[in-house]
Amino acid sequence: MERICIYPKDIQVVTGKSERYGRTVIQQDKEKVFKRKPSIGNYRRVL
Repeated sequence: MERICIYPKDIQVVTGKSERYGRTVIQQDKEKVFKRKPSIGNYRRVL
């Protein structure tokens, strides 16, 4: 897989919103991509 770099400034140019918004979008995407699967220990805490 080829690595792609997207900077907050790029998101700012595309969306017309602030650079801070671009950082928020990148952070949310990272959380979605790298979300860990729940372990057995997490299930026990819920039950």
